Amino acid sequence: PYPIEDDSANVVTAIELIEHLNAAAIQEFLSEAYRILRPGGYLFLTTPNYGSLWPLLEWVVGKISPLSYDEQHITKFTRTSLMDLIETSKFQQDTIVSFMLSVPFAAAINWRIADITEALEPNFLARRLGFLLFCKARKPTVEDSS
Repeated sequence: PYPIEDDSANVVTAIELIEHLNAAAIQEFLSEAYRILRPGGYLFLTTPNYGSLWPLLEWVVGKISPLSYDEQHITKFTRTSLMDLIETSKFQQDTIVSFMLSVPFAAAINWRIADITEALEPNFLARRLGFLLFCKARKPTVEDSS
């Protein structure tokens, strides 16, 4: 367990973390997040969207650099598998959406170009086809059970 008291945090964030964990470690993380969150507290997490063209991005990165995502990304999530994970946890699912469609490619060129790309990218496309997934889940309160 983390050295944090039970029911003491309002928010737990996990940005680009869970894809680096195996199934048992993900369950342990979710249990710890649930333990330390106050009732009504939120879990925010992001992870690559393997239901998008993310695997293509990984392949391109692997071809142009020594980086290999094969060794880093152990668990590969789609919107459906992330929904299933949250539904089988004690958390209440609030939001699971994709975001960032072409921005990761633009960032490889230049951060300023990535910022411009994000401003121009149609939000409705990124919400359906984005390379990353965002999840917002909530620890239920006593009132939620009644």
